[in-house]
Amino acid sequence: MRVWVFVESWQIECCWPPPAVGESRVWNLGLDVGQAGVDGVRVWDGIVEASTAADPGGPPAVFRFEDFDVSWWDRSGHAGPTSVSGRLFHDVHTDIGDVVAPSTGTVLGVRVEQREFAVRSDPGGGVSWTPTDEPAGYRPVQVSPKWFAGEPDTGATSRRIETGVLVDVEITAGGRRRAVRSAVVPAGRLTPRDLPNVL
Repeated sequence: MRVWVFVESWQIECCWPPPAVGESRVWNLGLDVGQAGVDGVRVWDGIVEASTAADPGGPPAVFRFEDFDVSWWDRSGHAGPTSVSGRLFHDVHTDIGDVVAPSTGTVLGVRVEQREFAVRSDPGGGVSWTPTDEPAGYRPVQVSPKWFAGEPDTGATSRRIETGVLVDVEITAGGRRRAVRSAVVPAGRLTPRDLPNVL
């Protein structure tokens, strides 16, 4: 199965070798419901039986694809069927691998994602950069950068920053749910939906 997987820039800058076209990689796949409206990305829609645990450390839901499983941590604290939509991501640092076995996949393409950020005043008097609603831009590369760039901070109120890479992956060996946690909720099914494409 062919999927798009997002990897945040800091994950690569910190600890993960930059993915390159043609190589086989191990992927810890999760569903990021905060990215349901990202332009030009295949999103996945599904209904899952939500966890009853309001505890942020509570058990994740597991989505089942034909070939592999994906984890999703429900932070809502409610029970019952929940409709979700989001994009797949790879995470080096969480315990996704404790719940869903990693998948193996071949990198077919890599695109650097660049997003517009605006300066915002913090309540404490400081400033921070937050993403705007502007569509992301994508630049194809053969190998992901190890270090990500942004426009220089010239005092302007907005600038474009490279936020990570969107990787086109052909899953060759899918990971399935592990029996490590007994409280994993029943698997839901996800179906793909292509958003207006800027890729």
